[in-house]
Amino acid sequence: MTMPTTARFSGLTALALAASACISGGGSGASTGTSGGSAMGGGQQVSGGPVGATCQPDGAIGCGLGAAARVECNSGAWTQVAACPSGQSCMETKDADGKVTATACTTPGTLNTQRAIACARAAACVNKVDFHKCMNPLNPQLIAKQLTVTNLFGPEELLPQLVEAQASCLSAAKDCDTVKACLAGSVPKCTTNSDDSCVGSVARVCSSDTTLALDCAKVGLPCQFHKASSLSVLVCGSSSACSKPGDVSCSGSVVQGCFGLDKSSGITFKLDCGAIGGVCAKTPQASFDKEKVCTFGAGGACTAASHPPKCAGNVLSACVSGTLQQVDCGLAFSSCISTTTGSGKASAECSPTPLCTTGTQPKCDGDVLRFCDGAAGYRSFACSQAGLTCQGSKCVFPKL
Repeated sequence: MTMPTTARFSGLTALALAASACISGGGSGASTGTSGGSAMGGGQQVSGGPVGATCQPDGAIGCGLGAAARVECNSGAWTQVAACPSGQSCMETKDADGKVTATACTTPGTLNTQRAIACARAAACVNKVDFHKCMNPLNPQLIAKQLTVTNLFGPEELLPQLVEAQASCLSAAKDCDTVKACLAGSVPKCTTNSDDSCVGSVARVCSSDTTLALDCAKVGLPCQFHKASSLSVLVCGSSSACSKPGDVSCSGSVVQGCFGLDKSSGITFKLDCGAIGGVCAKTPQASFDKEKVCTFGAGGACTAASHPPKCAGNVLSACVSGTLQQVDCGLAFSSCISTTTGSGKASAECSPTPLCTTGTQPKCDGDVLRFCDGAAGYRSFACSQAGLTCQGSKCVFPKL
């Protein structure tokens, strides 16, 4: 008998909230769909302004807006002295009077050392734990918005909360076996990859030789497991079974329908386009892809050449499938960022981490792991602080 594949809707928040994913016209989603958690440091304060902006007095120095470059005031305007390379941020040294005396491109250490230790140890042993996402858990505002939009939540989006809850256990773990025991909690150990189930409000996620206990009650939802002949769904939410897969309709700005698990069964879903600045599409589809169910902005015919992706304040606009789309990034608690791809193509995205380059991945520099620490920008963490060594893009347990 072929066991059904389990869909857990991990990353559902990214689909529901990161509107740039469908209209960025070349922007990546690596930094989109996650947001800085309450435990992380705040945005970096800088004294310099955008290149070309007025300034005084001449000779003043500082870091430019976004801390991506060192700037100097020349002839009444900020000019760029040097752009900071990827993985670094501009940092200012000030005297007792607050005057900037020096600037440098560097990667300061994270202020979230205890979280970094727990995240590094979990990520060292469990592939599903992403160090960057673990360091940047969804904040309460994004969670509340997610529940407004869909009232569904992917269990694996709760991994940062699980790691935080098990921080003491992880800090004492001596090897990967004990790390995995920390993350399994008190739920029964999985015997196969198809053992996903609900244990009360806890979603038991099975992957390889790992059992993860992810508590849906952390976001005020029950755990639900829907099983069909070809596909099963493990989800935090309140969704009922339905018998007409693909059936979908608009009720005002809300799309509601039946997401198919096989030819004759599925689960009900809703997606409130209005909560993310859109309207229900004229021909919505039974999909969690907003491009197929929601329309953003005034619309109108366009081409990618005539309307390249751009930011107008905090509004992102781009041509998607021949129709002009516009998204208010603020509705996803993000900032509209204009960028240029490696090939010189214009791009733009709604980013919750505007001080980091899109798609930034952790990278080892000796024993130091450099990564995007949410609103704080680029930060570093010495793997030795967690009793680990740095290899490639993660901290790992040293070989005995």
